[in-house]
Amino acid sequence: MNIVRVGFLVILQERNPEAAREAGEALRTYFGQPPFQTTLYAETEPSRKLISGALKRWTDESLCDIVFIVGANSIAQSDCAGDATKKMLDRELFGLSLAILNCLLKIDPYSALLECRAGARGEALLVNLPGDKKLALAVSEELAHLFARAVSELNQSEL
Repeated sequence: MNIVRVGFLVILQERNPEAAREAGEALRTYFGQPPFQTTLYAETEPSRKLISGALKRWTDESLCDIVFIVGANSIAQSDCAGDATKKMLDRELFGLSLAILNCLLKIDPYSALLECRAGARGEALLVNLPGDKKLALAVSEELAHLFARAVSELNQSEL
């Protein structure tokens, strides 16, 4: 069984930094068991430059197979994680983004106002998740197998 190296970039929103921190810690615990292994965890303020810089370094240096960007993904002007992630993607994985949204909508209809996206940067998977522990864990529990499969497919060499 291949280990999937996971990184967490937690965006501490000014209005409720503890919520995103709790979500990030819960995800780190959840993804701390095989086939997943937490390799990086960082917290930052909601800054496009800081988020993009971390994503670029973590993926370009092959430090993670999956990076979860947790929090700051509402449609509010101050929440920039979705936009920063989108700019770092080589390609968006629309089906996986829809699966995330579908999972969230089962729990909270207001999730339609979140920018939860998934995409590829090189051989790494980037996934935006809400900074709410309940929602982030629900997505992870339901879709962990898809995240692992996406990493496997992204890492297949061309013939």
